[in-house]
Amino acid sequence: MKLLFLRCLLLGISILISNITSAQLCKQNGIPKKAEKFYLDAQTFAKTTQYQEAFDALEKAIKAFPTYVDANMMLGQLKETKDLKAAITHYETAVTTLPDCSPMMYVILGSALYRNGEYANGLAAFEQYATYNFNSVKYNKIAEHGKAACKYAIEAIKKPVPFDPQNLGDLVNSSFDDYFPSLSVDEQKLIFARTLTTIGEKENTNEDIYISNKTGELWNTAYNIGPPVNTDYNEGAQTVSPDGKFIFFTRCNAPDGLGKCDIYVTIYENNKWSKPLNLGASVNSPAWESQPCMASDGKTLYFTSNRRGTLGGADIFETIYDGVGWSQPRNLGPTINTAYEEKSPFIHPDGTTLYFNSDGHPGFGDLDFFMSRKKTDTTWQTPINLGYPINTKDEERSIFVNAKGNTAYISSSRAGGLGLQDIYAFELYAGAQPRTVTYIKGRVLDEKTSKPLSAQLVLKDLTTGLVVASTQSDPTTGAFLTALPVGSNYAYMIDKKGYLFASEHFELSVPSDSDEPYLLDVLLKPVSIGESVVLKNIFFKTNSFDLLNESKQELDQLVTLLKTNATLKIEISGHTDDVGKDDANLLLSDNRSKSVVTYLTNSGIDAARLTAKGYGETQPIAENLNDEGRSKNRRTEFKVIAK
Repeated sequence: MKLLFLRCLLLGISILISNITSAQLCKQNGIPKKAEKFYLDAQTFAKTTQYQEAFDALEKAIKAFPTYVDANMMLGQLKETKDLKAAITHYETAVTTLPDCSPMMYVILGSALYRNGEYANGLAAFEQYATYNFNSVKYNKIAEHGKAACKYAIEAIKKPVPFDPQNLGDLVNSSFDDYFPSLSVDEQKLIFARTLTTIGEKENTNEDIYISNKTGELWNTAYNIGPPVNTDYNEGAQTVSPDGKFIFFTRCNAPDGLGKCDIYVTIYENNKWSKPLNLGASVNSPAWESQPCMASDGKTLYFTSNRRGTLGGADIFETIYDGVGWSQPRNLGPTINTAYEEKSPFIHPDGTTLYFNSDGHPGFGDLDFFMSRKKTDTTWQTPINLGYPINTKDEERSIFVNAKGNTAYISSSRAGGLGLQDIYAFELYAGAQPRTVTYIKGRVLDEKTSKPLSAQLVLKDLTTGLVVASTQSDPTTGAFLTALPVGSNYAYMIDKKGYLFASEHFELSVPSDSDEPYLLDVLLKPVSIGESVVLKNIFFKTNSFDLLNESKQELDQLVTLLKTNATLKIEISGHTDDVGKDDANLLLSDNRSKSVVTYLTNSGIDAARLTAKGYGETQPIAENLNDEGRSKNRRTEFKVIAK
């Protein structure tokens, strides 16, 4: 609430100084000298930012002369931040008194009516402005934007979208402000911000991060995440990575900050949250950075900033982590960002659907929720307003959509809540849903000792080769959690130094009624002679030894293993099911193993380290009684023969 007040106050003051104190709007006869003196005093006070004194002087001027046009316009702008209806009354008094005084009055009135949800009246004010052919690029743009927004709102309200928000209850929400909800991909961990207000000699507020864990269908009592994350400074506007291990958040006015507010990260390791790390000068600037959101690929971070180079008051940027540092932030461009404000980016775990709020795209008054889908790595579709009554004339602060895409979480100060801002969940209608995402959850263990391992896990799209998700298993428990978007086929590779990598294959390109998560334990084998691994993402054309492009991800992983272990020698073995003649199967398996060896040598691996051998149908690992068993037997393996 205080952030909203500050934003509106600064906007109002900016308009006030540029439009009112520079010159009088109207030449008006019959103004009493006493009223004029109070008005001139108010101008002087406003120029020196003494706004309360200006307010008092204007009240006196209007008491002395109720239809004083300039005083009503100026007082209206001072009142907008706290009492919009009262401000509108002042504007309407001015316009009624001298309709042709200044076309600017209609833009100011229209904007106020629009923000108050009076769309038909606002549209009329903007259209009246257009009749004057006023020579102002600035005001013409504001009027065109306002007219389009009013027209949109009038029609959108006639077609409301489904919306039935449910309060998360008193174990999550409090009598204070609770907002900025985010969840892990398995929906078992809810992280949000809370602003506590304490009354002593003076009122004090502190923003902290809170966590609630889920048991069954119920959220447990939210608890303060505590130090070293929360401090005496303000921490909030946070997001949790899909695996629940990283929290990116905003901290303001801290000694190690580079600007007013900076973005930090904390990592959950060994059953505790690490000391937060400032993301540094590549991401943070002397300006304001806030509202980070990490994509499920584990490397792309979206955030809001008002740094130099924005298209408006605040824009959405992205930066990419390359394993060493963060790239120079890139503005998402004019399809997403406008000459107004875009904030609170949330990139869904599907990797392509972006939700954010904006008062620059056609909406209902203040910041509204929008969604856009990525077309390429750098371009986006035209944003879509999520509609009424999800969006209203009031500020919509942030939105989070679960992995399945059917439930959204927002904060709201609607009537009937437990506090100022409460967190709500609601079923998201189909037209605003992202792609469905399920998840993979399990542990990485040493096959010999069952010891938990910290390993790198990477999910790649087999068609594009792009990293869809990336995470690290916990060093204490070996646990991992990764988003898995529905709609493509994936290679999942698990790698740790000193071990042979493991892989999995997920076919999700064909829609299915099931979105159940995958639960699995991954057993890694130490690099030792005699150990073998099935390459689960090696594919050939049917009855052929021609490698398919989808095999590249796995083969490149094998190349990396061999380059990392420069003395390793392996045998590549091909295997078939029992369908067909024995000699044909043997020949096919032998040629397939040779195709893999050829790929490896073409990638820089010494042929002396590689042996190709086909075994045909002689070494089954499953019964050849059905498609599932035969599929397992049709495989490519590698075995360590020297190290």
